[in-house]
Amino acid sequence: MMDDELDPALAALLAPERDAPAVDAARLEAVRKNLEAAIAPTAGADPSPRAPAPPLPASGASAAPSGLVRLGGMFALGLVVGAAGYATLGPKPMPLAPPLEPTPVVLSVRSPEPAPPVVQLAPPGTASPAPSSAPARAVVSAHAPPAASSSGVALAPTALTAAPPAPPLARPAPEPSARPQTLLDEERGLLERGRVALGRRDWVSSLEAVRAHRQRFPKGQLAEERDALEVQGLAAGGHTADARRRGEAFLAAYPQSILRGRIDALLRELPR
Repeated sequence: MMDDELDPALAALLAPERDAPAVDAARLEAVRKNLEAAIAPTAGADPSPRAPAPPLPASGASAAPSGLVRLGGMFALGLVVGAAGYATLGPKPMPLAPPLEPTPVVLSVRSPEPAPPVVQLAPPGTASPAPSSAPARAVVSAHAPPAASSSGVALAPTALTAAPPAPPLARPAPEPSARPQTLLDEERGLLERGRVALGRRDWVSSLEAVRAHRQRFPKGQLAEERDALEVQGLAAGGHTADARRRGEAFLAAYPQSILRGRIDALLRELPR
């Protein structure tokens, strides 16, 4: 029977015997001699050398018992050899699985939280100690009425030093009114007032602005514009003679003026 045809359980049992080392030859020889000595009396043969040799069997029927005896002896020899080897070597120990190491268990221990501070409350009937700061004493003495001494004399109230009032915030000085930066600006302001009045056909206000300019700036930088505005105001007010006389004086005084054309046209329109 081959190893492949064996049952897996039987093959596992025979595996240690297959790998067992060979038995010593001297031990096997001793076992064989002991076995032959045990079998010889059973077969009825005389081991003495003086006994004649047994006759050969005449047929196969007579040889059958001798073959069976020999087969039985070989089987017994095998049993004895196996028993001797098992007794000598002993069973091969089966390998044991390595012991399982216990897995360490890590426990997380949380540290206890600190307890909140304990505030001891005074009993309702116990008065709290008075503060020792100086300002508190000053406040109490200021609001408490003066107590009478044992002799009946009233005590003067404690004088408190009042803090000086904070100085008032300095207010910014008001900005000065808008003034002409130069005399030329003042001249332009007066003449502009006269032109605006003339545009409204208010020739009286226009001539008043001209007279104010002549009094303030008799020889100002804008004297040419002032004289031309005066001619226009006189013509608008119906003062034809004065307008013609002032117009001719303007043309004579400013022959290269850019206002010459306007004054010349105004004079031609005046009635004769």
